[in-house]
Amino acid sequence: MPRASENRFRNLPQGFGIKWLSRNSFTLGGYKFNIPSSLADLMFNAENVANSEPDSFYLGKEVEILQNYFGLFKQMSPKRILDLGVAMGGSAVFLQLAAKPQRLLALELSTTRADLLDRFIKNEQLTESLRVEHGVDQGDATRVRQLCDEHLGKGRTIDLVVDDASHLLGPTRTSFETVFPFITPGGSYIVEDFATLPIFLNPWLEKAAEHEGSRKLVEVALRQFLQEDHRPLHALAMEAILGSIADPGIINRVIVNRHWLRIVRGGKEIEDPDNFDLRAMAVDHFQLTQSSLIDSLTPYLS
Repeated sequence: MPRASENRFRNLPQGFGIKWLSRNSFTLGGYKFNIPSSLADLMFNAENVANSEPDSFYLGKEVEILQNYFGLFKQMSPKRILDLGVAMGGSAVFLQLAAKPQRLLALELSTTRADLLDRFIKNEQLTESLRVEHGVDQGDATRVRQLCDEHLGKGRTIDLVVDDASHLLGPTRTSFETVFPFITPGGSYIVEDFATLPIFLNPWLEKAAEHEGSRKLVEVALRQFLQEDHRPLHALAMEAILGSIADPGIINRVIVNRHWLRIVRGGKEIEDPDNFDLRAMAVDHFQLTQSSLIDSLTPYLS
């Protein structure tokens, strides 16, 4: 008969050696991971609990995202992974312990190193297989491609890309177009929290008319997550869907849910992989991707 503690966690992701301590913490491979209870918790409380204990990491992924990853790892065993967005190191450590890749390349814009991550690499003797590079902009196509060639190999060698970096349309599209041609058939490019803006915007807009704090949150969110053309990151999902319709040999399928965008690579070679252009591929006869801010939102950017 299952124990009460086991019943308490039975709806949480299982397998791969994970042991749940609470709904917001678990152990894996001898390390503890603290996870947020919600996206708001991640954005506003992460620094308060991050890496606060020895051999513990803050992993900015809600339970639903972890369920996605464990489901993915049951389908495939990625041997070469690119992780965009290191932050405090939890993502790279999680990917290493859960997927056990032969090679993992983690890139981070900040120049501040994550000491716990460096210690993990040293203690686990992963200096040859897990490489972390700081000061790398995901929108720097030349640098990203160079590092991928050096650590993950040239040609179609990448099995999985996890993009949890800028959450901005321009840089994310650039890194996607840079790396996607070199993903193995059946491999995936995943963009986490691609719909962050609409998730937060809806409840804030309801209160913005009567609550000054909510109005300011709307202004900050729009300015932070919109590009110069006033389009949010989730426009990439529509471009990818149109691309899969135009040529499923290149983009085999697109899987979307509240927490991530997963774009699966087909088996077809791209004629000019160094100049892959998603928008040119995604023929948009009906202007589905040409969205613009509705009149009720423009005042927040004035």
